[in-house]
Amino acid sequence: MVGGIVLVSLSAIPMTVGLLAATCGDSGSQNCDASSYFLGGMAITGVLVGVGIPLILIGAKREGAPTASVAPWATPHSAGLALHLQL
Repeated sequence: MVGGIVLVSLSAIPMTVGLLAATCGDSGSQNCDASSYFLGGMAITGVLVGVGIPLILIGAKREGAPTASVAPWATPHSAGLALHLQL
């Protein structure tokens, strides 16, 4: 599950690079190959999200519900703070 979360989180980096490369092509610069950077960034983003989401879903099914137990020494009458007054 953690691996899926990391992969989906990291997918923002190539997506940002691809979108910034698309704006590079609009500036009219001759040394900018915007289409290949954009397609590469979107392809890597798709792979990371496509692998990360199933890992999150599979991990969520395997985790199970958390369980809680009360130790034998913790009873409703003995747990917590108490104030005793002696007159």
